[in-house]
Amino acid sequence: MHVKQKLMYMTLGGLLVLGGNILASVNNDIAAQSGAQDAMFGKITCSELSVVDDKGMRMVGLYSDKDSGTVIAHGKDGGSVLLSNNEHGGSMTIWSNGPRAAGKCWR
Repeated sequence: MHVKQKLMYMTLGGLLVLGGNILASVNNDIAAQSGAQDAMFGKITCSELSVVDDKGMRMVGLYSDKDSGTVIAHGKDGGSVLLSNNEHGGSMTIWSNGPRAAGKCWR
């Protein structure tokens, strides 16, 4: 391969890279958090959903798998409420870390 052919291939490669960078910078509508903070959806399908507070701590969790569905809500004092349902029925579990019932569990 001659020097002239090598320069042509390198120039073509450089133009393709430059064109790709320009196209990538033109389309900026991919940001997930831009725009309105409140949105309305008709239907959301997922296997797990977490709701967090302003500090990023998980407050509510919704989970599902092939056998059951679970909802868990965490309180600021460390207590939690768990609602669960499977083929054997449903259950509710409450953990309290308040001053009167530190670490107790009711089922």
